[in-house]
Amino acid sequence: AAASEAIQASLALLTELAGVLGLQHEAGPSKRSGSEVLDNGAITALIEQRRTAKAGRDFAEADRIRDELRSQGIELIDRPGGSTEWLRR
Repeated sequence: AAASEAIQASLALLTELAGVLGLQHEAGPSKRSGSEVLDNGAITALIEQRRTAKAGRDFAEADRIRDELRSQGIELIDRPGGSTEWLRR
């Protein structure tokens, strides 16, 4: 019983620390049931399409792409100089 409690406490601590880092545990291949999980290449392609839309001042399209990525658990981080980083949530 003591070992089980120690494991549970360790798991809780690791889960909390992972949350601080922006990481989440997902049970199974995807927590987004019924939707396709984007691979890195698809994410990069959408970010490039968004960059092109922004350059062309098509902000509605840029926002649509950001929202599409957000719905797939991808957070975009725009950096100075026009670069965009992303995190899978």
